[in-house]
Amino acid sequence: MSMHNANELFDAESASAERSSETEKLLHAHLAQAWQGIFKQDTTIAMTFAQKASIIYPDSPDVLHVLGVLASRDGRSDLALPLLQKALSGGVTERRLRDMAEALLLAHQPQAALATICDAIKKFDETAEALGLLSAIQVALEDFSTAKDSAKRAIALKPHLMAWDSNLGFCELITEQYLSGFRALTGRAENLQSGSRAPAMQFSQPCEIWLKNEQGPGDTIFNLRYVPVLVEHGFKLHVQTDKKTKLLLRDTGLFASVKEDFTCPASAFWLNVGDLPLAAIQLTGQAVVPPLPLEPDANRVQKIRDKLAKIGPAPYVAVTWRAGPRCKIIRNGLRMFSKNMQVHDLGKSLSVTSATVISVQRIPEADENAAFKQGLGRDFADFSVLNDSLQDMLALLSIVDQYVAVPNTNVHLRESLGFSTEVFVNRPFHDWRWLAAGDYSPWYPHAHVYRQPCTGDWAEALTQLQQRLNQQLSAGSNPKHLNQITPVFNNAAVQDVVIEALLEQNNDESLNHQLKAGWVALNNADIAEAIKVAQTVLKLRHEYPLALHLLGWAANCDGKAE
Repeated sequence: MSMHNANELFDAESASAERSSETEKLLHAHLAQAWQGIFKQDTTIAMTFAQKASIIYPDSPDVLHVLGVLASRDGRSDLALPLLQKALSGGVTERRLRDMAEALLLAHQPQAALATICDAIKKFDETAEALGLLSAIQVALEDFSTAKDSAKRAIALKPHLMAWDSNLGFCELITEQYLSGFRALTGRAENLQSGSRAPAMQFSQPCEIWLKNEQGPGDTIFNLRYVPVLVEHGFKLHVQTDKKTKLLLRDTGLFASVKEDFTCPASAFWLNVGDLPLAAIQLTGQAVVPPLPLEPDANRVQKIRDKLAKIGPAPYVAVTWRAGPRCKIIRNGLRMFSKNMQVHDLGKSLSVTSATVISVQRIPEADENAAFKQGLGRDFADFSVLNDSLQDMLALLSIVDQYVAVPNTNVHLRESLGFSTEVFVNRPFHDWRWLAAGDYSPWYPHAHVYRQPCTGDWAEALTQLQQRLNQQLSAGSNPKHLNQITPVFNNAAVQDVVIEALLEQNNDESLNHQLKAGWVALNNADIAEAIKVAQTVLKLRHEYPLALHLLGWAANCDGKAE
């Protein structure tokens, strides 16, 4: 080969190497942008750059990995699992194993997810991220004790992230460990963003509190049930809320101000609304308290009564089969469908009742309405528009004889009225307030709970619903009150919360012992003994808040017993 030809070959190879290097740089840049989009929970940006990377090198394990993660978080496990498996075939890394475990969890394969994350930990040792995911998988398997331990280990490795504290709080709360659970729940993302970790409520005198709201309408109503407790102790509360709940909250008369937005004074004491439960426990020892009382507007009630009379006769049954709009619901970057019922089957279970059925489904889709009507076998009234006005929805829920639903904002409204609800809770459990077992929750004492079996089949629960509704609606009594269960501290774990709070406030141990005995008596339906204990403690310490609390519950139970 001549020197001239050799130089040409060398130049060509150099140019090819440069092009290859530039291509590699561009590939890595696109992948970095895609991952950045995933970390920021911006799936549109992430997919844009992942597709650009795929054009350059479609079979790259790194490209397959990021595409698999995006498919998983979009709810497409049929695409995600093969993509992630191909990525693993190109090289096993801790992150690829961890993302495969997450995809298996989202595909409702928790046992396979458990095996995969355990393999990742065995191969690459414990990381905070792997332990946090392990905890989530154990929650899905309803192994809450082990999940709690895994979350604690994840937090210990990276306590500054506040990434797994809420998972720990979930495990504590769903097993009714309320004080420790609400403490852990302060470590949620909303508090990290606002620089809060729930300042302790240790005041010698009541003061003004500014409540910043990081909750949705239903959770706002739930957490504000603690406001009467603070108001009774002399606190003056300002609350930030959204447009839907503003008028409802103003009508309670409990707040110094109710605004959609406010500027908290620089020297003021403020709390996120989600930390109100912990504040109340720290202040008074009260863990489970009655729902926030809401009063429907009489004029709205009459208008809705007139509309119902034109539609059909009583009894009336309202129905919600899905929480929120049917779209991509993103939670921590993941697509979730956690609260929904089989529409046709739900309609069929109501078909044998004599009730006028009313849909209060938020943003119902045409196919859902058609399936519900087909199952029901007759027309139903569509009052879905009332979801845009919680005042009107409260008025309707005060009229209907029964409400059949999945957990949603309207369930909170119905409970605030003291009326019964038939509630379907999906698996895996996403809401600690419904607990992990039984047909009752202390947070919703008027609700009857149906839990989805591990098989996912609702058939038996729907048969039970049908039987209950037939019995209720043909009994000639008002079914709105049939589910009521006296909302007391319903087990020893809750009693221990009260005692723990007392000990933290350096109170007399003899009072702790007496009060615990009083709660035990109340839980055993010995109302007279509970009243006696409360009165004894009040003689020893005048106007002692926790003794007054026990006395109040005992008197409340006594009134219901009559």
